[in-house]
Amino acid sequence: MSSSKLKISLRQDTGTVACGRLRARGLIPAVIYGHQQEALPVSISEHDLGLLLGHGARLLDISLDKKPEKALVKEVQYDHLGVRIIHVDLVRVSLDEKIQLEISIELRGAVDASSHGGGTVEQLLNQVEVECLASNIPEAIQIQVGRLKLGDEIRVKDLPVSPEVTVLSDPETLVVVVRAVVAEEAAEEPAEGEEAATDAAAEPEVIGRAAEEQDKDTDQEN
Repeated sequence: MSSSKLKISLRQDTGTVACGRLRARGLIPAVIYGHQQEALPVSISEHDLGLLLGHGARLLDISLDKKPEKALVKEVQYDHLGVRIIHVDLVRVSLDEKIQLEISIELRGAVDASSHGGGTVEQLLNQVEVECLASNIPEAIQIQVGRLKLGDEIRVKDLPVSPEVTVLSDPETLVVVVRAVVAEEAAEEPAEGEEAATDAAAEPEVIGRAAEEQDKDTDQEN
């Protein structure tokens, strides 16, 4: 778990136009809520938040009106290109309370067929829902796939998690499978004898028409 300091500020203006002005200044509109307190509109430095998220931060040390708090990054919204952050939801938390959130699943090791007995590793699930103390949030769940062989599979119940983390997702859901590589079948080309036979089968119809036309010409001359 990464805990990082982030400066936030209250924002007075809300709405599409106001949010657009914030983004033009390098700020991200956000909302902080939780602990039975009113939701507050705030703004965050786009640069600072981008750095923290890039390093896997989920739990933030924030200060609003000189009051330090812990906040969880609940949801991050990106633009239509999936590049720029346009809005963030933050939830107040205490280190001694249990929270539910989704954790990313990351594969470690080679995934190509040459390393897995002719099979390739396919990831079917990218995130899993867990419950844990706010102080024990894992950055990610990592799966070592280097020793998997053709036909092997990993389900949610097989994920390596610490005893402090409870997985809430269906334990039988497939996460990773090793499947055989399906080669594209080349279109069958006709053998030389078959090709000749095909040409021969098509040819008499043309010759027959030509002969019939020749007979008609001979009758007209007579």
